Amino acid sequence: MKHGASTSDQLRQAIRQVQRQRNPKRRRYDPELRRRVIAHVLAERSRGRSARSTATDLCLSYHTLHTWLQSRSRGFRVVATRPSEAPAPRAELRLILAQGHRVEGLSRDDLVVVLRALS
Repeated sequence: MKHGASTSDQLRQAIRQVQRQRNPKRRRYDPELRRRVIAHVLAERSRGRSARSTATDLCLSYHTLHTWLQSRSRGFRVVATRPSEAPAPRAELRLILAQGHRVEGLSRDDLVVVLRALS
């Protein structure tokens, strides 16, 4: 980046570098760049400038900037994890009779009971 360039110029140049990627759906803005853009937008807001006009100045879509600003307020949550206490999944069997009747979700023992009752 140029020596003595303003923050807006530096950010615009970094954003354009990312935007030059061929596939727009695969664009990934570096988290550090996002942090710098958000800090710049907040500083500009304190001077009375709207986020939309700052986004335009940086050649960044307002939708993208808005998403970054919203994600900033969400932050991280602390969560506790523990091993799953769910029982091991059991194989569910199904019985289809020649007459077209269908019975699903049977355990092996249930299937034996139904087959004995049919015979």
